[in-house]
Amino acid sequence: MYLVKELMKKEVVSVEVSTTLGEILKVFDRFKYHTIPVVDKGKLVGIIEWEDIFQIFKPHPKYIEEFISRLTSVPKEFREIFTLDLTLEISPEVLNLCIAADIMKINPVVVKEDEGISVAYERMKRQNLKRVPVVDKDGNLVGML
Repeated sequence: MYLVKELMKKEVVSVEVSTTLGEILKVFDRFKYHTIPVVDKGKLVGIIEWEDIFQIFKPHPKYIEEFISRLTSVPKEFREIFTLDLTLEISPEVLNLCIAADIMKINPVVVKEDEGISVAYERMKRQNLKRVPVVDKDGNLVGML
């Protein structure tokens, strides 16, 4: 039987709880991920998904439309939600004042690195998840499955 730690991706891109929305968007765009773990001194404290970003702007102001259209990492189905108005931009205040702690989902579903892969698979299946953070016995983020 394989353990999660044998199959997980060990190089994980994450953000700190104090990371600004502007930096979070850059991470999403640079790495093309749909889900980013949020850590506080290495411990997993939350997770941010693209859907969490869109909730900030619901109902969305017109200026968010053009901004979202420029981010190549936004899945096509989300970009199609917006109709374009190229005349406005996102305020720098919004990008700098909103931080990961404001938008992250707390208590995300996780798997432990020493669990069997079949146990992790069943948990992911029950929760309808395609990716899940992997933590050690102390709650530190050590990978993604």
